[in-house]
Amino acid sequence: MHWAFKSDSVHGNVVFNLMRDPIDDLAVFAQGYHNAGRKLADELASAAGYSDYDGYPVLFLYRHALELYLKAFVYRGAKLVHLLDPDEMDTTELFKDHSLSRLLPGVKVVLDALGWMGGFKTLHLSSFRDFVDLVKGIDEVDKNSVAFRYPVKKDRQVRSEERRVGKECRS
Repeated sequence: MHWAFKSDSVHGNVVFNLMRDPIDDLAVFAQGYHNAGRKLADELASAAGYSDYDGYPVLFLYRHALELYLKAFVYRGAKLVHLLDPDEMDTTELFKDHSLSRLLPGVKVVLDALGWMGGFKTLHLSSFRDFVDLVKGIDEVDKNSVAFRYPVKKDRQVRSEERRVGKECRS
């Protein structure tokens, strides 16, 4: 292993496969990306101003965290649902792509099976329908998790039209 990745100290090490089964680390990875995104977002929010390119990593980190959280929820939820009804859910294609909207049916199955759909509410979302709209809106901007990482496609064509993502501009 390269010297840059070795350390004799416990502090500063990064452990992979913490749970012994990598799929069980999805939520841990999601939390890491979420925390990093929040730190960068807080830094930008407290700055007098920032460049557009300073926001791309924040958008990517939040989007990637959401994808991993959803996959973790569907996977762990499927394990619970299988206890209730083994034919209810299939997770074999969970990692097929990076679409968030594609995960929504699995999220709904888990919420329904556990009786949590009626209580679905957060600080900014009052229903599962609001959550679906949010996730689909994110997919409209970045369906395959590349829009915030690369400005062009492999064929050098523009990735997407100019868009404003974030707080509404007010004068």
